[in-house]
Amino acid sequence: MKLNYQYPVLYLMLFILLLLAVPHAGFESDMFYWVHWSTTIFERGLGNVYGLGNNDYNPLYHYILYLFGKMAGSVEKIHHYPHLLKGFTLLFDFAGAILAASLVSDRDRRFMLSLLLLFNMGYLYNTLIWIQVDSIFTCLVFVAALLAVRGQPVGSALFYVLALNAKAQAIIFLPPLLFLWFPQWVQAPTKLLLTVGAVVALQVLILAPFIWGGDANYLSRIIEINTTAVDRYPFITMNAANVWYLLIPNSPLRDTPDTGTFMNLTYKHWGLIMFFLAAGLALLPLFVAAVRSVLTGQRPGKEQLALVLLSFGLVPLLFTYFNTQMHERYWHAAVLFLAAYGFVTREYVLYAITSIAYFLNLESVMHFLGLKKYGILFFDYRFLAGLFTLVIVLGIWKIYRRAPLKEHWLAMWRRQPQPESLTAAF
Repeated sequence: MKLNYQYPVLYLMLFILLLLAVPHAGFESDMFYWVHWSTTIFERGLGNVYGLGNNDYNPLYHYILYLFGKMAGSVEKIHHYPHLLKGFTLLFDFAGAILAASLVSDRDRRFMLSLLLLFNMGYLYNTLIWIQVDSIFTCLVFVAALLAVRGQPVGSALFYVLALNAKAQAIIFLPPLLFLWFPQWVQAPTKLLLTVGAVVALQVLILAPFIWGGDANYLSRIIEINTTAVDRYPFITMNAANVWYLLIPNSPLRDTPDTGTFMNLTYKHWGLIMFFLAAGLALLPLFVAAVRSVLTGQRPGKEQLALVLLSFGLVPLLFTYFNTQMHERYWHAAVLFLAAYGFVTREYVLYAITSIAYFLNLESVMHFLGLKKYGILFFDYRFLAGLFTLVIVLGIWKIYRRAPLKEHWLAMWRRQPQPESLTAAF
């Protein structure tokens, strides 16, 4: 067998192994909804799935449920093989791992690096054990970020639209993506027109079956799902081991409403304030780089890749760490971006700590391993919150170490290229 065919075959073997290794898993309520929605699509058509009152997912996953039903061929098989749904999401896990590893030049090293993700339960637990779908929007946002760095704003925006149609949570990545798109739009205004046109066309295409293909027009229902997503679970945390376990220790935060107040502001508003301040701090170097690109006319190059990956990796961490109402699965996107950052820079500390903390947070809720004790230190939410705190502090420090603003501003105002020492850091 030629070398060119070895890796695809190995990936295929690993995919089949992972798909079959965990035949019975999934959160019970999630599995009920997947089967219920799949059955409805199979019997009544894709366009009528939003006629179900319990349907609160964006359109993209319903296309996957439609395909799953077609492949199953009957309602009986949909009910009998619901765990195979993870195979569709697993494809996005593999795609994300392979794309992240492709950022390095050495072919053999790419394969080994991809295995650092594909053998990482912090990366695969969400798909294999929980049978949730966060990997789908994560992979789509990852592709959008890579295309933006490579100067392809149209393709980047299209993948971002797909991500939003997978999960509204992808909205948190809009600011850093705008920092990457805007200089390219300024330098080539036709790309802005093409981006807007392509985004509108794709969004209409995605929504078409639910507007014109069912017994009713369900556009208002889809809009309602997205506008009412906030406050669906108005509690301080929905099992995310975040900063609130450090701020309010020894309290049942899972059952404590976030409408409680401190200094005349609700916990929810304090969470938003802390998130916006922290995100502004983390994204400031990326913003400065965007402004410099506009003023100097220089298109962001590969030297910016590490900064982009680290910035995007911190966004979901900060979002889940500071805000109330956060689920334990919302850390997920950070794992892929921090892995890619590690591959590019050979700095794996952030990726390793995030993977461990995320896995422990998921297992503390799911109890899939059936351990005798879950009250030990490793599953203590204050300990896990401490790990995420460490990642955030180290991550922001690394951002400013790699993008010192003083040199960046001087280079920008003088309209000169960045100092060689700065570009070399990437």
